[in-house]
Formats: sequence, C-alpha cells, structure tokens
Amino acid sequence: MGITVNNSPTSAHVINVSLAVKYLQTSQTAAGALANSNFSLTVSNDGSDNTLTSADGSFSQVTWDPHAAHQVYASDGTSGIQSPSIALLHEIAHVLYGSDEAGATAFETIVAKELGEPVRAEYNANYPLKIYVENPSEHTEYGMFVEMNLDGTYTSGGTYTGGTTAYRLGWGTGSSGGGGGSGLMYQNIGGIDIIGSTQPPYKKNASHWQKVNYSDDNGRHSYDPNSPHGSEDVVIVGQPVLHGPDHF
Repeated sequence: MGITVNNSPTSAHVINVSLAVKYLQTSQTAAGALANSNFSLTVSNDGSDNTLTSADGSFSQVTWDPHAAHQVYASDGTSGIQSPSIALLHEIAHVLYGSDEAGATAFETIVAKELGEPVRAEYNANYPLKIYVENPSEHTEYGMFVEMNLDGTYTSGGTYTGGTTAYRLGWGTGSSGGGGGSGLMYQNIGGIDIIGSTQPPYKKNASHWQKVNYSDDNGRHSYDPNSPHGSEDVVIVGQPVLHGPDHF
C-alpha cells in the first residue's frame, strides 16, 4: 500500500506526509487503516482537507493541509489543539469507509485517544479558525504542545491556555529532529511507500475540480503567510462524489 503525493510536490511535501504517517503509526488503529489504504494526495496550503472518491470506489483523491491544526471542543466544553495528522486520518476514514461524517469522526476519536490528543464531541465541535503549525504531528497534551520528529523522538514546549496560536516547536526534520534532508521524493515509513509524483491529480470529470488561491480562503485560518513552506495554488474538490469540499 502507499500514498502518491501529486500536483508538483516538493521534498517538503513528501517529508510532511512522512511525518504524519510515522506519527499515526504509533496508534494501532491508525496503523491498520494506513496499511489498508492506497490513495493519491494533494498537499494544500489553504486549510483544505477533503476527499473525492470515484463512483465505483476504485480511486480516492485526498487533499490535506499538513500545517492546519484544529482547535476542538470535548463534550465537557474543554478545548485542545488536534494535529493536522488527525485531519489526514479523518480523510483516510472516508477513503476506507465512505462519506458518513459521524462515522469518520468516531474513527478519528479512537485514534486521537490512542495518541493522547484532545477529541471533539462531534463533527462540528471545532473552532472556525485553523491554527498554523510547522510539524503535522503538533498537538496539545496535558496543557503542553507536543510533536514527533522524523527520527521518532518527541519535542514538547510552551503552554496551552485556550488560545488559537500554536507554540513553534520547529519542523522536526533538521539535524536535531531526525534528519530528512532535501530533494527526497520517496520515503518508506513502516512499510508505507510515500512517493512524490509529477502527475496531476485524478480528474475523472473536470467539472469536479476548481483552483483556489491561498488568498481566496476567506479568513478561515490564522496562518503565517510568510511560512517557509510556500503558498501554492491547490486543487480542491468542487463537486465531489461522496461529500462536500473544504470540511474539517
């Protein structure tokens, strides 16, 4: 099984997906889902997370922003920051199990608990703004920000007090964070092939797709526009087969 990263990916895109996969594999439930997933992925930079599956179920195209964390609310009203990796896992749930948002959120909750992340009471129990993080595994745990590095070590710091700005722990791929290097367009993480491809995303029907610029996302995030990871145009689903675009 594997993940093909398309739409002119960079080595940073491949490493971000690798960071998320390595982190998710520390959850037994998520590791099983990843082992049974095979999909194409477009890395976005505008907060878009969504899935398009062909009518016959034979192909899935996921759009995911590795820097968009979510502030979520539990049933008791407490809040926390869920990692972008959990957002990717939510989309993988759609790949495997279909369009039901309640079901995908329930699956996401199982994994979040296994990883020690905060959970949301239901699908819509999240703050409207998406919160910029450098590492796709960054989340809050016991009032602190935590992330996994590419070498499997963890970095923590800062204090979460309910705000909508994440503590900058770093990308987690440098000399002190597990390496990764530049120019890498292939990684194998725990048996999952992550391949950068120059092929465009799947387009069974061109009317199902639209271009959305970073500046057109109507303020749905609290990003740093000067992020070193760029702000490319992204392809998102306009009229998906299974469920609506730009959900989180």
